[in-house]
Amino acid sequence: MAGINNHRRISQMIKKGTRMKIDLRSNLQHMGDIFVGAVQKTADSTIAYSKSVFLTYVRNSLHSRKKKVASEIIERVTVLIKEGKSDVCRDATLVGLVTKLNGIENDITGYSKQKAEPDSPFTSILVKSGWSTSIMKKK
Repeated sequence: MAGINNHRRISQMIKKGTRMKIDLRSNLQHMGDIFVGAVQKTADSTIAYSKSVFLTYVRNSLHSRKKKVASEIIERVTVLIKEGKSDVCRDATLVGLVTKLNGIENDITGYSKQKAEPDSPFTSILVKSGWSTSIMKKK
């Protein structure tokens, strides 16, 4: 009789052990999934933030080029007026500068449209999670 009870205990312990192994494995899989999800969210927010920084840098660079070309246009018009030329629209150099300025303005408009809405990784995570960022926006 004692042998039968020991056998039952051993079989119950084995069953509990396999259940524990299965539970441990599934828990580790879930932890791995959670870790991968967290890493993916961090990477996505970092990419969004770096894209935003890059676009801001390019847009600021274009604004400085625009100011430079605008000052060149002013200098050229001043030179033409001092020379006594009243028809400044026919000056090839001035037309080239105006065309260059229009191209820069088109580029600025294009980069402004590409600018990502979230400006920080935290707002990027909130947007992807479906949370509202209206609380965080400055008025």
